[in-house]
Amino acid sequence: MTSNAIIGDENMVIPRFIALKTIGEDTPKYLCTLSSSAHDAMGYLKFATTRVLDPLAKIELVPVRIGGNLYYHIRSCSLNRFWRESPTVQSWIVAAGKEAVTDEKSGDCTLFTLNVEGNTVTISPVRSGKSICLMPTVGEDKALSTGRGCTEVVKATMIDVGSIMVLPRYVSFKGKNGKYLKISKKDVIVDCLPGAYNAWNSSPYGYMPYSPWNGNSSTYECHTNLQFAAEDMSSKEAVFEVINTDDGLVRIKSTASGKFLHVREVTQWVEADIVDGENGYNPHPLRYMFEVIPADKDNANMVSLKSKSMGKFCTIKDGDFRRSDCLWAGADTPEEKAKLELVEPINQRTVHVVEFRLNEIVLISEEPIVAATCNFFNTSSIEQETKLEKTIKDTKTNTWNNGISTTKGFSFNLTSGIPDKVELGFTVSSETTKEYQWGKSIETSYETSGGGPIKVPAWKRVTGKLLASKATFEVPFTYTQTDRLSTGEIKTYQLQDGVFTGVIGYTFTTELVFENIHRL
Repeated sequence: MTSNAIIGDENMVIPRFIALKTIGEDTPKYLCTLSSSAHDAMGYLKFATTRVLDPLAKIELVPVRIGGNLYYHIRSCSLNRFWRESPTVQSWIVAAGKEAVTDEKSGDCTLFTLNVEGNTVTISPVRSGKSICLMPTVGEDKALSTGRGCTEVVKATMIDVGSIMVLPRYVSFKGKNGKYLKISKKDVIVDCLPGAYNAWNSSPYGYMPYSPWNGNSSTYECHTNLQFAAEDMSSKEAVFEVINTDDGLVRIKSTASGKFLHVREVTQWVEADIVDGENGYNPHPLRYMFEVIPADKDNANMVSLKSKSMGKFCTIKDGDFRRSDCLWAGADTPEEKAKLELVEPINQRTVHVVEFRLNEIVLISEEPIVAATCNFFNTSSIEQETKLEKTIKDTKTNTWNNGISTTKGFSFNLTSGIPDKVELGFTVSSETTKEYQWGKSIETSYETSGGGPIKVPAWKRVTGKLLASKATFEVPFTYTQTDRLSTGEIKTYQLQDGVFTGVIGYTFTTELVFENIHRL
């Protein structure tokens, strides 16, 4: 079981983090909360995004057993709010609960049941017991509801978003032979009759299509092999561009030829020789698609590529026509040779935070601790004073992260301000430029005090507690990233997958109880 898995009934294991996808549509959509929606403050839920990794589509399932029954709290991660039924005639299902509520009679109850068949699920709130349906809102728009007249029961496919790997924009692949994958260019000698090559070349199942045949000889130049033969990442032949698709798969393009990797249906060799529509040849889209699968739980940079069209893993293989150490999509399991080390071909990187999206901040509160107590008796006839206070020394951590799944071990120059909590909300400090690493926490020490004097009336006893609580917060940000590749090229692009995690320092509250003292 992975860390993203939670237990369902008996032998059923379901993911902790999921997305819900429509069934039977040519262009499937995923359930989300809309940041541009007029109903956004109420947390309305709609099938409105085509991207499985849209942050607004991420859902967490929190299991809880009550009286032998298994229920779930369902949390929309982008709002950090739990699902519940709204107290309206339409009985909308909204992501509005600030905390999980297990009281089935409460209007704020956040318990739901899941009816899972395979990877298809229907959902019902425990409070009403009704199946969640789609109810029209405005025009043809529909949102989740259990209201009257709502008959279109929602059946959705559960997608395990915690297992989807997101790769960097530019990558190199290092094989078990210690060499990097490259697009090869060399003469290949074939043993065929003159003229036979033309027919072979026109077939979508040929080994080396669209390469110039040298007259009547049996030698032609191959530009399509993908071979683990490069000593380093200094040439474009060893650098590839990754295009993430809406459904969590990837397309991989050679930066040297500008052509996509795809799998030959008969031979299962992975080649990079075709652009959509070239020479009238349009292969099935799935032949361009690969699933990226973690290959080592202790090393996020070790991955396996699985061909979506063949259902096989890509591995290193020797073959005919003088192929050696080439990429072949024919392994049934992620064998040792199918484990590839992912390396970013970056010599230098700079990041400039363009905007913190403060309206999308998520606060994650911690349970308060008892920082100090008091127990004071005023046995005099005049008011007296005691103290209930505490000074705490602690550290704050700030972390910049992005949506990439692989290890982000190298440093870069980051220009950014720092979001922080002030009395009326959040503000961002002036920009500074420092060296950072994605995912690495920066700690700073600080000291804070709370509480103070307490006035105790005559003939009164006071018992008190000073509670201290702190919270973390997450705020998404947009940034510009400039990379100098190992080939010397400079690439600049704007990204929106940044997340800053910070800590709000301790806040203090006092709880006091006054009691009369009986005079002797």
